[in-house]
Amino acid sequence: MRVIVAGSTGLVGQACVDLLLRTEAVTQVVALVRRPWAEAPESPQLMVLSVAYDDFSSAPAALLHADAVICALGTTMRTAGSREAFRQVDHDYPLALAQATRRLGARHFLLVSAVGASPNARAFYTRIKGQTEDAIRAVDFPSTTIARPSFLAGPRHEFRAGEIAGRALARLAPERWKPVHVKQIAHAFADAILRARPGVEVLENAQLRTYPN
Repeated sequence: MRVIVAGSTGLVGQACVDLLLRTEAVTQVVALVRRPWAEAPESPQLMVLSVAYDDFSSAPAALLHADAVICALGTTMRTAGSREAFRQVDHDYPLALAQATRRLGARHFLLVSAVGASPNARAFYTRIKGQTEDAIRAVDFPSTTIARPSFLAGPRHEFRAGEIAGRALARLAPERWKPVHVKQIAHAFADAILRARPGVEVLENAQLRTYPN
């Protein structure tokens, strides 16, 4: 089985790459990156492929062929700098990836969304996430898995005071809002890939938290 991971240098993407490289049924992991990945794991099963998410025609079609595709692309408003830039990373790029890989025969698309995602949400962040979910559903993969985590826990390389405070408060919140470790998302996705359940499966935060970390 060949699996593509987009956003592989991010928190969730790295956890997915690490776990898939230890998954017996996965013969190759293709990590899509926009810039060189100096900390990429050393493994004969790993291929690191530089791509332009706004122009997949620049990447050889043979390298984008896969059985399953994990999309862990995402940014923050602070990093993006504008709503337009945020939408490009969190909506346009995942959709372009889905369309390109589906044309090449991918049968399973797995998307990292967010708790509360809805195309009608009042908050811009969750509204874009919901619109992205709908766009991916419309690509019509035989199997689609959507994860809706709350605050993410894991080994960050950058300091985000807001998220640290949010995770602390979320520990006292209902299960729907409690932090989920990125390894739990990776395990949920690996399990979903192996099961390849037809149709659309949405993994809410409480369900993600049942996986090992």
